[in-house]
Amino acid sequence: MTNETRTSTQSIVLDAPIDRVFKAFTVAEEMVRWWPSRVESDPQTGGHFKFTFENNPADAPVHVREGDYLEVLPNARISYPWNIPGMEPATQVTVEIRADDAGTRATVIHSGWPAAAEADEVFQMHDKGWAAFLQNLKVVLAGGDDIRPTAMDMKTYVPA
Repeated sequence: MTNETRTSTQSIVLDAPIDRVFKAFTVAEEMVRWWPSRVESDPQTGGHFKFTFENNPADAPVHVREGDYLEVLPNARISYPWNIPGMEPATQVTVEIRADDAGTRATVIHSGWPAAAEADEVFQMHDKGWAAFLQNLKVVLAGGDDIRPTAMDMKTYVPA
């Protein structure tokens, strides 16, 4: 058995200030505008989070990821475990936020994925998912329409 792992890295430049991008990744009311369907978030190191992804139709599986933030450095870095049922140990998500000549760069590093072939499908699903969600964040921060209901068939509960 091998202990080799792989990492998904997705990066995007956003036309928004660093503090707004940081809030988009940590504040529940902001996160539901572009990412999970429902969010509970105490964005501090050791604080608890719960991300709920609901899909259409109504009988589609609901995916919940929850745990405690491993690291929260305001306007710079967020790190948390990503527990996938049936996959041990948990993978880890790290979001790095920094100034870029064209705006603010957000990089999602999802590490700890087993290199084994049986993890390929889940790895690819998450890799593509991060890319799609980051594109949605870019659209939403620019004032555009959330693509989750149409492109991803997700339920959304965005506050008014």
